[in-house]
Amino acid sequence: MESYATAQQVYAAGLIFARVGALLMLIPGIGEQMVPPRIRLSFGLLMTLMLYPVLAGAMPALPGTVGGLAAGVIKELLIGLMIGAILRMFLSSLATAGEMTVWQYAVRKDQNGTLQQAPLRRIAIFRNDTLRIEPYASPLPVVGPK
Repeated sequence: MESYATAQQVYAAGLIFARVGALLMLIPGIGEQMVPPRIRLSFGLLMTLMLYPVLAGAMPALPGTVGGLAAGVIKELLIGLMIGAILRMFLSSLATAGEMTVWQYAVRKDQNGTLQQAPLRRIAIFRNDTLRIEPYASPLPVVGPK
């Protein structure tokens, strides 16, 4: 019994690594610039080694041409990039939902000459889990930001 990997095994592992590697490039947390490329590469290889026994039977057969091989790898790369981009958009929308915009209001007169509170400018956008907001009832009508 030989201890070398067959061409089919190398092709299947390469397809798994292509998808997982593309996914890891874009996934939030691991795909950030502060994570060294060597760590991301090691994580991708580790994920490939863990997923190979599970997915080896479902992988397509080794194509007979170089074009077929390239098409398979490109397809897996695109699938991984799409999954990573969807995860990044989903998690960034969750982070955006937790953000708050702070407006500075000023008193002005409307067309009738009555005083009202209207937004002057946006001061900040921040996210804080422990923010405490005190209710304030203004004696003047409040105009929303446009």
